[in-house]
Amino acid sequence: MSEEKEKPHIPLHRERMGLPDNEEQKKLREQKRKQLREDCRVVFNSPSGRRVLRYLINITGYGLQKVGGNPAIGMDLHAGLLYNCAREQVFLELKEFISDEVLKDCLFGVFEDLVE
Repeated sequence: MSEEKEKPHIPLHRERMGLPDNEEQKKLREQKRKQLREDCRVVFNSPSGRRVLRYLINITGYGLQKVGGNPAIGMDLHAGLLYNCAREQVFLELKEFISDEVLKDCLFGVFEDLVE
């Protein structure tokens, strides 16, 4: 009897859709994360990249008070809080891929350092 190497079990719905199994998917996800980390390192190490990063920090409200609404445009306190937290979440997800020294420089550095 010849023993065949068993194929990894792929759930039927994943097989029909042509999706990888969980182990392969984890490997692909980790490769993408490594690539994104490297891309962020390259982009945000330049002065123009740091200017863009500072702009992202400012528009997402990272590190600022989250509670607030604007009755003039019909935004109550609760809606304002949700809105501000959602904006900050965008930066928090990106922050994972940015080195600490670049982040500290953008948060606490002097803007004139980045002017060419």
